[in-house]
Amino acid sequence: HCYSQYCFVGEDHKQVFGGDMLLPLTPMPILEEHDGKRVPSLSQLMESYEKLLEFNFKWVFPGHGAPFQDASGMIHKQMTRILARKEQCYQAILEGASSLMEIMLSMYPGIEKKMNFGALFMAFGYVDLLIAEERVYDELDEKGVRRFTLTPILE
Repeated sequence: HCYSQYCFVGEDHKQVFGGDMLLPLTPMPILEEHDGKRVPSLSQLMESYEKLLEFNFKWVFPGHGAPFQDASGMIHKQMTRILARKEQCYQAILEGASSLMEIMLSMYPGIEKKMNFGALFMAFGYVDLLIAEERVYDELDEKGVRRFTLTPILE
């Protein structure tokens, strides 16, 4: 969810205090910097989910909402949703969206041209996942706008 947030595991009692990381809704990635570089928080969230799957939690105490059970089921659900949305982001880029605003509008057509930081942060998170997979790269255009393009296939 964000670089500076933690969750706490109580192995003896099979409990996890998940903060904003373990929620029934996909946690919005937060754009933040560490050591002068932007942290790809959605990529970190996916890595944290992988680590948490190693535990067999009985109870999850989230930062918002009531405690719940079946952490593994919720994590799998979130990961599946994030991966599907990442592919939707890739499709948007494949179809010509190249700026974050264009990608956001393609993925969230109901928001029109209003600024929606949640949608923008999610789009950035999906792009980060694609960059980590080396399917997409980014560069600044002549106006200083960050553009995302499909990575060329080298033969």
